[in-house]
Amino acid sequence: MITVCNSEECFACGACENICPKNCIERVYNDDSSWHMSIDENKCIHCNLCEKVCPNINKVVAQKPNAAYAAWNDDVRAHKTAASGGIASALYSYAYKNGLFFCGVELNSDREAVYSVTRDIDKIKVFRNSKYTFSFMNSIFSEIANLLEMGEKVLFIGLPCHVAALKNYVSLKKVAGELITVDLICHGTPSPSFLKEHIVAIENKKNIESGKIYFRDPKYGTGNFLFTIYDKQKISCLDAESKFSVNNTKSTPAYKKKVVSNDLYQIGYHNALIYRDCCYRCKFATGERVSDITLGDYHGLGQEAPYTHERKEVSVILVNTPKGKQLINLLVKNNFITAYERPVNEPLKYEKQLNRPSIAPAERKVFLEKYKEIHDFELAAKYAFAVYQRNNKLRLLSPVPKIKLIIKSVVPRGIKERIKAYRRKRSKKL
Repeated sequence: MITVCNSEECFACGACENICPKNCIERVYNDDSSWHMSIDENKCIHCNLCEKVCPNINKVVAQKPNAAYAAWNDDVRAHKTAASGGIASALYSYAYKNGLFFCGVELNSDREAVYSVTRDIDKIKVFRNSKYTFSFMNSIFSEIANLLEMGEKVLFIGLPCHVAALKNYVSLKKVAGELITVDLICHGTPSPSFLKEHIVAIENKKNIESGKIYFRDPKYGTGNFLFTIYDKQKISCLDAESKFSVNNTKSTPAYKKKVVSNDLYQIGYHNALIYRDCCYRCKFATGERVSDITLGDYHGLGQEAPYTHERKEVSVILVNTPKGKQLINLLVKNNFITAYERPVNEPLKYEKQLNRPSIAPAERKVFLEKYKEIHDFELAAKYAFAVYQRNNKLRLLSPVPKIKLIIKSVVPRGIKERIKAYRRKRSKKL
């Protein structure tokens, strides 16, 4: 079999699967249980549509951002329960109120992150918050193309590689409807098998059936990156906003760990140990963006110009096209978000993923070799991430982090801001 693109660069978006008229695109599995796309030459009619739609072969035009904002959702509840500043939630709400179809990602019952397109307001709740795993696009290409062909407007929020794949697909289908694209600044995505194996291991250890899962649980503050699993038998998780309230003290997770508490999946994700091969070669980890709008956590806020506004759970918005600028203006004008314009070079300078792909530590190779041997995420991660686990234990024993938290809690915010400003000036002089 021959591959559609270089197998190490293939991010398995599925655009080639969707566009092939003879269903001759097949998945070939890699050592980490992810896969790349190949062509069954016995079925192939050499139409070359798979190559034409592939973003690795036919790159989408990218542009440098022309504006940047520090922003957050004006809906207090949405801001609290969403990751970062909740701008994606505001975009979904705007789309719903203005009759647009909107597309996002949810975790299904198989613990897989899956794209879906909808007009259902209840979907905003399940699209909200981060999903640190591979996202399946499945038939989302044809679904969106069909909606556009019928004259519908569609808002798509996803990873930059998926935005590029969708734009290529729509272009090949010669669909002229209005598609608004928003990409999320991405560090990388692990094989979907890793998360599923991790959850099963926790279920077996805790003797539970997992219900709601958070990667940044709003009950404990989304900025704390707390991974939690709630027991399905104890709490109804069908409605995360009503039956499952983050303010309900009785709704306690059966599993709750930060990275420093040695949750193996979080160690792997936040240290770039478990991403797929393509993520370390990502062509989209650059300041030039393929979407109308780019969203992410705001790193470097206040570094390039004074900033005296909200700092907790603030998103960066990069405006890349006139269409994106128009949409952000409407969100501000209609009180969906609060946004303060920032120097464009600030997020471009301080967000690593806008400059280069993630770099794989040496332990990743150790992990992959062990995983290939035993096909058990927990055992392979425990073996390969021993240094990270040991360092985390030492941090927990140290009184320094606790002392810092106490100091932060008693020092007035104005004084803290002046101290930070002084440190920035001093570091520039040095």
